[in-house]
Amino acid sequence: MKMMNFHRNFLALQTPTNPLVTNKACDVFINHRGIDTKRTIATLLYDHLSRLNLQPFLDNKNMKPGDKLFDNIDNAIKNCKVGITVFSPNYCKSYFCLHELALIMESKKK
Repeated sequence: MKMMNFHRNFLALQTPTNPLVTNKACDVFINHRGIDTKRTIATLLYDHLSRLNLQPFLDNKNMKPGDKLFDNIDNAIKNCKVGITVFSPNYCKSYFCLHELALIMESKKK
């Protein structure tokens, strides 16, 4: 819990105080390790889902510079219909990936 609070506080220092936090529900949240899959699988999946007239959420497609990372992503996960996780070699080394996966699992239990 201390690590999560540290990350939230650290990220809050780097973003404006009044970011746009989207409340619009997405159909599919794409959870991935950016360094491993953002330019390949995650983007291809996002593009394919978009062509199917679905509303996918991918951080670099749905957020703009200055948006609060945790607030936007957590909100997108809580409001999405489906969460997809793209596992990769370094996925489990990322605190953010594991945080998102836990939130997806928690949100879907409700």
